Amino acid sequence: MLPSDRKPIGFAEGGIPRRRKRRRSSPWYSRYSWLLLLLLLVLAGISYPWVSTWWSSPHTPRYQPLPGYITDAGLLRQEYLRFQGKPLGDTDVEHEFDSASDSMNRGEFSSSAALLENVARIAPVPVVFNNLGVLAVKLGDGARAVGAFREVLSRDSQYAITRQNLTRFKLGASADPMSREAEPNGNDQNANTISLGQPIEAEISLDVNDIDCFRVVSPPSPRDLLLVSLANHSATLAPRIRLYDVDDRPLDWSKESDQEGTSISETISPPPNAVLYVHVEGLLGSAGAYSLTVSALKAFDAFEPNDDILDATRIGLDQAVEANIMDAQDTDYYSFRGSERGSVTVEIKNRSKNLVPALTTFSPEMTNSGSAPKLTVPGSDLHYTMKVENGKSYFLQVWGEAKTAGDYTLTIH
Repeated sequence: MLPSDRKPIGFAEGGIPRRRKRRRSSPWYSRYSWLLLLLLLVLAGISYPWVSTWWSSPHTPRYQPLPGYITDAGLLRQEYLRFQGKPLGDTDVEHEFDSASDSMNRGEFSSSAALLENVARIAPVPVVFNNLGVLAVKLGDGARAVGAFREVLSRDSQYAITRQNLTRFKLGASADPMSREAEPNGNDQNANTISLGQPIEAEISLDVNDIDCFRVVSPPSPRDLLLVSLANHSATLAPRIRLYDVDDRPLDWSKESDQEGTSISETISPPPNAVLYVHVEGLLGSAGAYSLTVSALKAFDAFEPNDDILDATRIGLDQAVEANIMDAQDTDYYSFRGSERGSVTVEIKNRSKNLVPALTTFSPEMTNSGSAPKLTVPGSDLHYTMKVENGKSYFLQVWGEAKTAGDYTLTIH
């Protein structure tokens, strides 16, 4: 029993049960407001890109292009034409260059560098090596960065963006080609990089196995003659020079002297923008100091490159063209328009005591149409008459018999 002055819980006056008030439930849209907000943001992102950018930015890192990195594929094409002397015909190379730029912009620096390494095998031009240097700095590989920038300067010592990058990254003159030998340099992997026209001071030690290896890049197109010169600074060194290509294959050019104290030199004619390795050693265990210089002779004429019929130099009738056959590998192509005369006379006036000039002619369809009678006496002049039609283009090839070379003057009358 309950005391009379207390009422049971849940009952009203008179013992009538009290009805409990039912709690009103919240509207469905109130319970799922967070979901509605998310949906609205997604829809807004479709209509207003700035919303999508704002929403994704905390979750998707975005990178700014690296300072000093060049993304312009047009520059790649320009430099390839300049250094190789022909257009970049491989579109895959340009695509890889662009892909490397995309990877760099995404912050995938190792992937970008790997792509550029592939590009460099086919298009070894300054812009590629400059970008490799910038990536190496970002990846914390200082030695690799210096090596890449040195590849640029060995081809173009005043390449502006690389010079700026060396200042930006506080690398100073560390990437300049070397002027004094640094050991170890006994193999191509450790070869000292030198620049054209800049001597490097070096020494063959008394160690009978000592070999000094140097790396040099031939000048841009057109192909030129290079003078490899060793100035002997010792009365005890009997020097030998051997040359190798980028794949470590021995080249035909070499020079040696078995007389101590003798200086030696050799003239070579590599392709443009080619990597060469110069090995210096002492014969019979000889040793001593020397300096080595590789110089471009600029022996090509003003009409190069014209070593292919597609690159033939257009000349006019009665125009005197002073040119040369630079070496046994050189040949010169010219084109001209036929006249109403019905025939022309090709005259090659020899300005050399060594050249035996030869002439081959080609039709407007670039097919062989004849050749001048063969000469055998060095220093001879050549005259040849050929039939032509007015307004049509014809082609000539001038070359040296028996691998002879020298200066000449060409005139078509």
